[in-house]
Amino acid sequence: MKSSNSSQKTLSPADMLKMEAEILKKASDSEFEFRHLRRDDFEKGFLDTLSQLTVVGQVTKEDFEKRFDEMFPKRQEIYKIIVLLDKRADYIIGAGTVFFEKKFIRNTSTCGHIEDVNVDSTYRGNNLGVRMINILKEISCLNNCYKIIVDCADHNIKFYELVTIFQSFNINSVASNQRKDVCAGIVTRVDDDQIT
Repeated sequence: MKSSNSSQKTLSPADMLKMEAEILKKASDSEFEFRHLRRDDFEKGFLDTLSQLTVVGQVTKEDFEKRFDEMFPKRQEIYKIIVLLDKRADYIIGAGTVFFEKKFIRNTSTCGHIEDVNVDSTYRGNNLGVRMINILKEISCLNNCYKIIVDCADHNIKFYELVTIFQSFNINSVASNQRKDVCAGIVTRVDDDQIT
């Protein structure tokens, strides 16, 4: 049986990072920079931003760096953590994660999982969260995801419903030449264990 994924271009990790950098640069502006999480972001408010979303716990700088080193660069092709930096304050005011689940189904496809999306409460209402979601979606498309699952708490579902890219459809009904535009069927799933 011939794989339908054989026609999809697989990028090297270096090329993937370059293309992601282009996506991030395109989404950034004079006030805000979207970029990958860095090892020194502990001091720039990354965990403060996440603490507005859920319980972070007592994470020390050593804990943060150990976890960062476990994930990057060893698993940079699986985990994509994007932060939003207020350039004037040099402080992280938003974050979002997409990670990739490799599947045997659908011709060994990949499923994207979007989680931990948050924008600092004092910056909300400026479409920064929508921009973050669009970035995570583009990165998922770059990784040839056949669908994207959004894991969120009940009270956050309304936000994702407002982001019109999260309308469900059957990706298999999309012609391969249109797939680039549509990219992925998106499902919102509630994570009952998430404490917010």
